[in-house]
Amino acid sequence: MGRLFNPPETKGLWSATDRTLTVFVGEEVFIGYEGPEAAKGDARFSASERGSGEYAREVYREGAMRLTVKVDTPRPMTLGFEATDGNGRSIAAPIVIKVRTRPDHREVKAVGQMDSNACWAACLQWWLAAMPDRERLDQLGLIGRATGMAFRNGTLDPAQLDRLVARNKFGMATRRPKGDKALTEHFGRWPMLIGFKSPGGFSHINVIHGHDAKTGAIHVMEPWYPDPVLVANHLDTIDDGNGPPVYIWIDGWNGHAQNETYKFNGAHVTRTFAYYTTRPMAGNEFWVGFPEEYVAKF
Repeated sequence: MGRLFNPPETKGLWSATDRTLTVFVGEEVFIGYEGPEAAKGDARFSASERGSGEYAREVYREGAMRLTVKVDTPRPMTLGFEATDGNGRSIAAPIVIKVRTRPDHREVKAVGQMDSNACWAACLQWWLAAMPDRERLDQLGLIGRATGMAFRNGTLDPAQLDRLVARNKFGMATRRPKGDKALTEHFGRWPMLIGFKSPGGFSHINVIHGHDAKTGAIHVMEPWYPDPVLVANHLDTIDDGNGPPVYIWIDGWNGHAQNETYKFNGAHVTRTFAYYTTRPMAGNEFWVGFPEEYVAKF
């Protein structure tokens, strides 16, 4: 008997419980096979919907005993994927491929960071709300969970974020890719938190949650919105070194009360990949966090 496996090109969510790979309409999906039948040229593959239709289209040789099968994903459906020999006998444990319409995460209300350094908490709050089967926590709850990890000003560095996520079992895999090429390997594992250097020069976190293949645009949840730079002449900054800096209104511009705390509302925005790939943090490093189902292997 051989085995099926998911190659790196396949950005699918794997459930070992029911041997199901969930992928999304229109995305390229490849299933790998490793076994003696590959060497003999005696392997056959089928991806069908209850025996109807055939969506296993092309087979590529990747080595003496390894093959890769391309599976079409034109519409929502559930496919049974099987590998057999020339006599119709099974040569690997079958899997189920669920093809689903990718959720439009713009329907999940954006979250504004509660203070100038809480971007990580706002993004985690939004991510937990957007993902199924996750614990729901607001920013205060997340900041409480980070007690003893965060710096005095309320920020977290990548190592601290790794510990926070692992300790709380958020169902998130984290990585620290170095350089733009390593970062792009994770694109498609939406929704994905990304730590980068903002145009303002400080480390920041957003959530990338969708991609328009036709236009190249990506959909992002930005917690630093509206940008206070746009109204800087109406704001003052209070920073006593014992917590995050606070922006306050210094006049009654646009209906705000004097000394009222500036509020970030958060927003869904559209950007390009280059907005992130060209802005690594210190050491040419990014930080990413995405659903752990993407790295589960079969």
